[in-house]
Amino acid sequence: DVFIFGKKTNCTITAATRMGIMGPNGAGKSTFLKLLTGRLTPTEGTVTTAKGFKLAYFGQHSAQELDLSMTPFEHMCKKFPEVKQQGKLRHHLKKAGMQDEMNDTRMKGFSGGQKARVIFAELTFNCPHLLIMDEPTNFLDLETVDSLIAACNKYPGAMLLVTHSRHMLHSCGNIYLSITPGRFQFFEDIKSCERAT
Repeated sequence: DVFIFGKKTNCTITAATRMGIMGPNGAGKSTFLKLLTGRLTPTEGTVTTAKGFKLAYFGQHSAQELDLSMTPFEHMCKKFPEVKQQGKLRHHLKKAGMQDEMNDTRMKGFSGGQKARVIFAELTFNCPHLLIMDEPTNFLDLETVDSLIAACNKYPGAMLLVTHSRHMLHSCGNIYLSITPGRFQFFEDIKSCERAT
């Protein structure tokens, strides 16, 4: 199906959706994500979510919001003060790829990948229904991208992913959206999406 952006754009996201989004710069990928997150209001039409819907957004600059004087464990305690069993926070950091000794180390010397893992742990702790990832692999080395892919594939909710990493798109996606100026097209395989983009 072909959908004209601004005229007729229909997109249903379910719990099983793992959508890789591709398109040239300026085609509307970020606009699409901003509409979904409520950062932009549609000029026509609506964005409808279920009651109690929880969304998390992982942007390419999310790591800049970290207080680098803190440890990952302190960061999680600050974000989730209601959690009394703090072992749950440590366990979740480990699930996100943070080794035990790193969880009590100040983040000021962390690599981009280590910071990304802390952000991923924070965003997924409360099990959002939808995780939106906008260029999460920028500034990451290949090993860190692989660990982020592993964490994403353990995450049980729906996910929308914009990245220039074809490896991550192929590894995490089960449906692909090509966004080009004036057109949305959905594909079941990444190669068809690449050809359309």
